[in-house]
Amino acid sequence: MRVIARGYGGEPLDREVASTACDKLYLVNPSALDADDDIASVGVGFPVCAVFQYESALLAGLQSAYARGDALGLAALWRKAQPARTDAL
Repeated sequence: MRVIARGYGGEPLDREVASTACDKLYLVNPSALDADDDIASVGVGFPVCAVFQYESALLAGLQSAYARGDALGLAALWRKAQPARTDAL
């Protein structure tokens, strides 16, 4: 399932859910899915509260605000993000 993750400093990350465990979602970069890499097969753990439903327009807006250094705009966009649906996993 494709999601948007909130990375360090609020950086928006386009990711795929690789697996789940307890209160974490293990995410991989979609471009790494074909790579023969241990990290790509396991993913990196993110707290569920930092993972959101994928919306291309929202991701584009988040990436633009982050690139501009627009902290207020970025925060406003993150508030619009809907939590990832963990029941769908």
